[in-house]
Amino acid sequence: MRKFFTSIISLIAIFLLVACTGKKETSTKINEEDVIPTFYFHGWSGTANSTNSMIDYAEKNSGAKKVITAKVDPDGKVKLSGKWKDGVEKPIIQVVIEDNRNADFSLVAKWYSSVIEAVRKEHDFAKFNSVAHSMGNNVLSYYLIEDANESSPTLVKEVGIAAPLNGSKGYDYDNEGRGVTADGKPAFKENESYQYMFENREKMVNPELQILNIYGDLDDGSKSDGSVDIDSSQSFKYLVSGNVKSYQEKEFKGENAQHSKLHENKDVDKIVTEFLW
Repeated sequence: MRKFFTSIISLIAIFLLVACTGKKETSTKINEEDVIPTFYFHGWSGTANSTNSMIDYAEKNSGAKKVITAKVDPDGKVKLSGKWKDGVEKPIIQVVIEDNRNADFSLVAKWYSSVIEAVRKEHDFAKFNSVAHSMGNNVLSYYLIEDANESSPTLVKEVGIAAPLNGSKGYDYDNEGRGVTADGKPAFKENESYQYMFENREKMVNPELQILNIYGDLDDGSKSDGSVDIDSSQSFKYLVSGNVKSYQEKEFKGENAQHSKLHENKDVDKIVTEFLW
């Protein structure tokens, strides 16, 4: 009888060991074809410091990991540092443009394209997410219009932060907070770049695309984040609404909603991370 119970106990122990081992292998296995990298793009005059804080938050709070930093020199040459190894579930690519005051959207868009293709050569992917601050949003739109094609990876989640889609103060904007209509159409004037994006809006979207548009209001009567008027960012809706899977806006108010402080704002980091992952 003792031998019988000993045998039963041994069988149970073996069964549990096999079950636990099998469960562990299943839970950690990642299908590399399903992995979607997220590219972080800074804005006008931006550097790595513009996205470091957001990336750090994502790594600490979502299990994401920065795997590659892509630097583009003034001649458009891309240099990758870091390694995207198999097994990373939420890879992040940080993009740094050295000629960071170049406002030629078409040219910088080609640099974005070069970055994306350089990363694909290192580790192939079919879909990607983006987080862009300020002018990075305009450049990304130009990339989708002018450089992306049928063989390019599909943008599936897009986060716009302080996006000057219809211009920025002191540069190409004179609406001065005149607002937008219910569907996001600028109520006063559309600048040349915005008109171009509108004419080519079907290239900026796809049925899978989900967009989170974040903008700031200093709450000082300016109806802006100090650099970009609210309605310039809100005009994003008119470009894409009805042609994407989802579009949502999030407004932040107060001192920490200032243009450059938005990418240092932990409340912004939280909503971005929740949206992406």
